[in-house]
Amino acid sequence: MSVFLAVVLFVFLFVPGVVEPFTAGAQEETVAVDRVADDLSRATLGSAERPKVLNATCTAAFFDNRSESGCHFAGETTNERLGLDGRQRVNVTVTRNGTTAREGASPLCWDADAAALRDQSDCESGDVSLQAGEPTTDDVDESVTARRVVSLHREVVTLEVVLW
Repeated sequence: MSVFLAVVLFVFLFVPGVVEPFTAGAQEETVAVDRVADDLSRATLGSAERPKVLNATCTAAFFDNRSESGCHFAGETTNERLGLDGRQRVNVTVTRNGTTAREGASPLCWDADAAALRDQSDCESGDVSLQAGEPTTDDVDESVTARRVVSLHREVVTLEVVLW
């Protein structure tokens, strides 16, 4: 009888710990959001030679969902361009430095005619809003955010990636 109780106790105490590394958790999303933010700020929208300095042409093309020669991304959707599978939801936003989209800051937009960054309130119909992916909402229980301070057209801005 005591051997039976010892085996049952062993199963209840140790089996959940053995299976735990195979359950999904926020650690996977934390790694993914950091990878996406680093890749955007160091390669996809810029170059390895000048990390965290975004190329204005490639940045506008990325957020306008179009391809541009010389840019380091491809794909139809934001998830495809970032190397994420379809079950992960992502939002990428560029805001003024020191503000974030989660705090209610509006994304910037790119005016290609004037080659300038503008606040969302000053955007015109031909300007590109620097926000891609699904819109973030307050009802999302678990999300992971990564922010990078980058330079875009000689202005310091915040690149924010939210994954849920």
